[in-house]
Amino acid sequence: TRQAFTPEQINEACYVDMGANKDVFDNLRKNPKVNYDGQRFSYKAKYGLKDKTELLQLIRKYPEGIAVFDLKDAYPTVMEDMQIYVNSYFSQIGLLSA
Repeated sequence: TRQAFTPEQINEACYVDMGANKDVFDNLRKNPKVNYDGQRFSYKAKYGLKDKTELLQLIRKYPEGIAVFDLKDAYPTVMEDMQIYVNSYFSQIGLLSA
């Protein structure tokens, strides 16, 4: 999971005081790649996947394919999980055509 940060934690880590700079706060809050729950900011991927089970469900939902670019930041091990599914798919095709 992605860690969420309060404005105070962001200030401590990045020296950006969002309490004193309303424009920065508002721009971050409105950013489509950022989730703000009223207290904390966190990164928001295009697809809110948590694990390989949800990845497989999404892949099956779009048989025409999904851009890797849109998936690569869904969760930390998504690329490894996608590779497992790709390898499995191609090995099944190889078995069927033999």
